[in-house]
Formats: sequence, structure tokens, C-alpha cells
Amino acid sequence: MAKNTGLGGGDTRRAAGPDLTKTSEGLVNRVLSDPALFPDTFVAWLPKVLYGNVNFQVLKPQLPVIENPHLVGVTGQIAFGGTWVNFGGQNEPARYWIDYMGIVHLGGIVKTGVITTTIFTLPAGYRPQYTMIYAVASNGVFGVCTINPDGTVVATAGNNTYFSLSGITLRQYA
Repeated sequence: MAKNTGLGGGDTRRAAGPDLTKTSEGLVNRVLSDPALFPDTFVAWLPKVLYGNVNFQVLKPQLPVIENPHLVGVTGQIAFGGTWVNFGGQNEPARYWIDYMGIVHLGGIVKTGVITTTIFTLPAGYRPQYTMIYAVASNGVFGVCTINPDGTVVATAGNNTYFSLSGITLRQYA
């Protein structure tokens, strides 16, 4: 690897311009204070571009907004289908939400509904493009949860003593 001679030769480590060590751009200068970690062309290019861009800012990382879960069967939210209800106690209630990447998540444990019937129907904006089939926990037996493009979440197979929706994810379509 060629020895880095800085920006334009000699011992210069930053481009000509204002002293930015007290600003957000100082972060870049600190990274560049050990230029051996970067190729010579990058070390020369970066400050020229940054100092020439009056809109450059280093902002605190912004966390993506994550939607609060929608609880099924709660006033103002979607209702359970048939005789399905939350399992209750210390168990997670049935819910759904979408993350910042457009992935819809389902969670919770339900009971007492009739297997092969709709547990609830996802609203528009949370539905898959195609029929999705998931293996789920269901009172110690193999359970199958099917989510259809019309938003119906169906307990296709399993046991209604409890039927878990936890861990189900799908890509948002409509």
C-alpha cells in the first residue's frame, strides 16, 4: 500500500477552509486523522466534497418509527371472528402491526374458536398479495394458520385450546 501523503503533499491532513473541528464535520476530520485506514484518493476527495457542500450536516441517527400494535377485539379495533377470543392471563393478546420496512407482524394466543374459521380479518394495508401458510404452536399439536389476500386470518388446522399467532410475518401488499 502506498504511503499516504495527505491532501496535496506534506503533512496536511485536511483541505483548506475553515477549522471545522468544533462542528459536526469535525467527526469526519477525526476519522481522517488516521488516513492510513483509507485509500489516498478517498482521503483527498472527502473533505473537498464536504466543505463545498453548504447543506452537509451530520445528524444524530434517527430511529425508524415503529407502529404501535393494534389489539384485536378491543373497542375501536378489528373484532374477532366467530367465537375466537384472547387466551388471557399473562399471555400476549392477539395483535398485528407493521414495521418501518413494510413487514406485517402478528402476535398473540387465541382460543375457543372453531378450527377452519376466521380468527380475524386484517385491514387493507396489512394484507398479503398471495395466500400465506404458517406452521404454528397449537396446544402441542401441529397448527396451520392461513392468511389470505382478502386479509382473513384462518386457523386451518390445530387445536382450539390455544392457537398461537406469534412469530407470523408477511410482506405488506394491500
